[in-house]
Amino acid sequence: MKANYQILEGSDQKYIIGESSDILVRANGDISKFNGIKIDKNLIDQSNYTDVSGSTIVTLKKTFLDTLTPGTHTMTFIYTDGEVSTEFEIAKIEQAPTQQSTIDTTTTNTNTVASNPNNPKISDSIFFWSILLASLIFIFITIKKLKTKK
Repeated sequence: MKANYQILEGSDQKYIIGESSDILVRANGDISKFNGIKIDKNLIDQSNYTDVSGSTIVTLKKTFLDTLTPGTHTMTFIYTDGEVSTEFEIAKIEQAPTQQSTIDTTTTNTNTVASNPNNPKISDSIFFWSILLASLIFIFITIKKLKTKK
């Protein structure tokens, strides 16, 4: 007869690669009947987790968790007379886009500073300064002509 095991603690955890620590999960099975852990139906090496009594407390190590692909995974406790499973999620660190402090000279001008539509383009700056320079030259010439007519 198969035993009816349950997860007591640690169901549906979210692990963020490079940020979170180990995942601890506790099942109500007797540690003396515990035979191992499967992740996504694959038995994993015991070096990837620790197990202690108190029912059965398994800690998946950070070094192992960082090797898993992002997404939902199933963790199964294997006992001599049954098993019990729970899911956990592996996620990547969500970083806000950062702006580059320098322009990469190997790329084209379309890849300027972090492609933020609010950032002025280099061509906008050149156009502004050209108009300003032309205006100043026009004013200077007009003043010069006015002085020479007097």
